[in-house]
Amino acid sequence: MRNATLSRREFLRTCLGAAALSSPLASTLGWLSAAQAAPPQNDEYRALVCIFLAGGNDAFNMLVPTTTADYDRYAAIRPTIKINHDQLHPLNGVGYGFHPEAPALAQLFNDNKLAILANVGPLIEPVTPNSMADHTAALPPQLFSHNDQQRLWMTGDATGGLSTGWGGRLADRLGTLNAAQLPNMNFNFGSVNTFQSGDFSEQFGLDQYGVRLLSGETRTQGQRSFPRYQALYAIAQNNPHLFVKEYAALQQRSYASSKHIYDALQQIGEPSVSFTDYNYGTFAAKLKTTARMIAARSLLGAKRQIYFIVSGGWDTHAGQLAQHANLLQELSGNLSEFQTALESYGVAQQVTTFTMSDFGRTLTSNGDGTDHGWGGHALIMGQAVDGGKIYGQMPDYQLGGANDGGKGRIIPSTSTDQYAATLARWIGISDAQMPDVFPNLSNFPSSDLGFFI
Repeated sequence: MRNATLSRREFLRTCLGAAALSSPLASTLGWLSAAQAAPPQNDEYRALVCIFLAGGNDAFNMLVPTTTADYDRYAAIRPTIKINHDQLHPLNGVGYGFHPEAPALAQLFNDNKLAILANVGPLIEPVTPNSMADHTAALPPQLFSHNDQQRLWMTGDATGGLSTGWGGRLADRLGTLNAAQLPNMNFNFGSVNTFQSGDFSEQFGLDQYGVRLLSGETRTQGQRSFPRYQALYAIAQNNPHLFVKEYAALQQRSYASSKHIYDALQQIGEPSVSFTDYNYGTFAAKLKTTARMIAARSLLGAKRQIYFIVSGGWDTHAGQLAQHANLLQELSGNLSEFQTALESYGVAQQVTTFTMSDFGRTLTSNGDGTDHGWGGHALIMGQAVDGGKIYGQMPDYQLGGANDGGKGRIIPSTSTDQYAATLARWIGISDAQMPDVFPNLSNFPSSDLGFFI
């Protein structure tokens, strides 16, 4: 049985987790110097924006071959859910086209602002169909399971051994570049997630429209009354217990951080770009708030930031043609608007937006949709990206072929470690720090996939 004594770190993490779930008041506990490495030489502002396509994006209908031979193989494997060739938005010089509902993604690619990473997924080591069939390959645990594969993507450890996320480990090492009044470099929209969980850094939960302040305050006026805050703090401030004193200090720091962000966003105001609400959801609002937060970087004292935004509904077992079309319409349109907003703020060179998803879908169809697969394609967007290119290796569109792990589940040819390490190096992680952040990276031939200029 687990020891009933609660450690200080466990207590503080519990407090922070509850705060982030109920309000955006999660804050750091102070930076522990032993966890911090030397800051990168390049001290300019940089941000990563992770778009997590929850449920497993069907990358093989998002991006479809346009050359006759490859398209014919694709269409033969997916007769009931294929995308018509003449509806695709062709990409310059690569032999592929985006889905009919993703014209803005095609435009971003052709304008060299978007790159594609082909067939990426969690790997402990390179895997082939033969090594998978004869059980000589080390495979990630619980393949094709939503929760498990999401966790592997977020931790950056396909063995399943790490509890922290690679976004959190980046914040552990780079967060001290930010001003003291900024609580952290990791921001999300209302829930604690594995990706941003660190050993010492914590997550800050934003409201989709900015910052939700304590009850009794107003969004529209500068005047603030905070009797609830005063009452909570008064109860705890004179208590001699270590945990209670730390909780009180945490609440005080959290409130101050929320107020700091709220005031900065009030000064920035609304972006000049309109964000389209395609599917009556919150995706557009979250991207808009992220753009405003990035625009407020100087007011916040930020040098490094990571944002985590979830887009749900990508588990397309049935009704895929209609459902996937709606999702891609929203993703395409809103990402383009987000990029335009960053350009209007003059920060597009310093922000890289990228996608992750549970897994790719099966190359085969179940008749009306697709099932859980393994490898899939990722999108990387920004003016620092060497766009207009496909990186990695496109899979062979052939059942029983060089990439088929069985039942049309495509084995990744590029690991999440390599993908994440390339992004981490851009935001400031050094080569010397890489083994600590990505412990399995040495199992692969390259730690830099080359998709940055």
